[in-house]
Amino acid sequence: MADVTLEDAQKILDQHRGGSTVLSEFKPLTGAGFDLVPFPYLLLSHPRGVSLSAARASGKLSARQTALLDLRTGAYLKQLHERVQNDWFGLPTQDKDELYSWQEAFTPLLEGLLEDAQAAGIALPYEDLRRALSRAIGFFLFDDCEVPSLVSFTGSADAVLVDFDLETGAPGGEDAEVAVTSFVPVSHALWGDPLLETLLLDPSEAFVEGYGGPLIVFARQKTKRLWYTVFLSLMVLLQAMKGGVGENEKVKWATETLEKAVEALKNAPCY
Repeated sequence: MADVTLEDAQKILDQHRGGSTVLSEFKPLTGAGFDLVPFPYLLLSHPRGVSLSAARASGKLSARQTALLDLRTGAYLKQLHERVQNDWFGLPTQDKDELYSWQEAFTPLLEGLLEDAQAAGIALPYEDLRRALSRAIGFFLFDDCEVPSLVSFTGSADAVLVDFDLETGAPGGEDAEVAVTSFVPVSHALWGDPLLETLLLDPSEAFVEGYGGPLIVFARQKTKRLWYTVFLSLMVLLQAMKGGVGENEKVKWATETLEKAVEALKNAPCY
């Protein structure tokens, strides 16, 4: 990690082992509030800062600041996965389905996306993909996840806010650590495998260290991540088509990423 000392890294990891987290301030509503919105909810204060993706794009983060931010966000994500867990897998709306197998929860979602993509005219080798998915299911590829964690399969650096000025940079200059002011990447969330997390799609070395180590150790786990990439890419493309969105940066990324993942799955091992 560029310009990050062992002391810097150890301080961040020790803070997160102690249970610290970055969330907006909770503003509980009582009395009349529950009459207006008759279901459980939280009202959060608006956090200060700009998105981590915008800070990176500004070009004003030093190599050290970038590495420390990756280290810290990796630690936050690990904390989220370990502390926000559930008894069953699946979407929040599936609480009555009693899905205690991640494979049983995930594969119908993936198969549904493949059906929608085919109906929408997205060009893919569907027969080959379904054959490969059947092989993955036969090898119980997805069932090495036993504890359902809260996972955002579209969460990204856009959902992480940092104390940073896009014109002047970080308070304190390029040597100062940039504070994370909000870390709540729970858009499109479900209870599932942490490896599905989009922030783990292509993590930096510092992010992986902050997380506590790599989630991909064996070849079959790399194959599983390829299926998760197919899932994410299809979701992005289908939502863009549904919203009438034309060619843009996200659609281009999803199209190219999907093609690469599908090609890689042809010879990907399931054992």
